[in-house]
Amino acid sequence: MTHTEDWDFNFKDSSKVISIFKKGETADFRQEFIAAIKKDLECIDYRIEEVGTASLKVMVSGKDNQTALPVGLYVKETDLDDVTDQHEISQGMFRA
Repeated sequence: MTHTEDWDFNFKDSSKVISIFKKGETADFRQEFIAAIKKDLECIDYRIEEVGTASLKVMVSGKDNQTALPVGLYVKETDLDDVTDQHEISQGMFRA
């Protein structure tokens, strides 16, 4: 069981966003964590269907599977056909 007391993160440190997200994604309150992110983004007019982590699309293209690929956040906005990788996310959305 994961408790928030076990989290040793500065939540304002953007260099730790993947670690923070991965911790929340695997916590016992996973559904609430993801729902809170979606709700917070919706409050500022970003309608998100999905948020998660994956290998960055730009790195996967033409890459053999012999080495580890960089992982980043992605979002799937309701009105877009494809996901948006972390490096494509606007600074405003990323900070939110």
